[in-house]
Amino acid sequence: MPALLVLFSLPQIPGCDTGKIQETLKQVTYENADSILTKSQSNIVVLGRVSEKSDSIITEKVSNTTDKIEHLNKQVNVLKKENNELKKKLNTNSDDAVDQHFGLLPISTEPASE
Repeated sequence: MPALLVLFSLPQIPGCDTGKIQETLKQVTYENADSILTKSQSNIVVLGRVSEKSDSIITEKVSNTTDKIEHLNKQVNVLKKENNELKKKLNTNSDDAVDQHFGLLPISTEPASE
């Protein structure tokens, strides 16, 4: 802030060359602009690297999730086959079943012993 006050007060001092001051201000402005552009360019490079890394992480997670889904799908198919085989076995073994839930036992004609 004091530098700005000095720069603005210089043109008012008798005998100071305002052309040199304006040229100095232009040079400082260009240097600041170059510095800002350089920082911006480096930030863009860093953002590009971060974006690539996040893309690779997302791709890896999607791939892992897809592999898990495919594995689970195979397990479901195997379990369905096993379930159908068990149903067939139960249906053939339960000819005496009523409503395919309960089996009836033969009725005994002897009195129950106490």
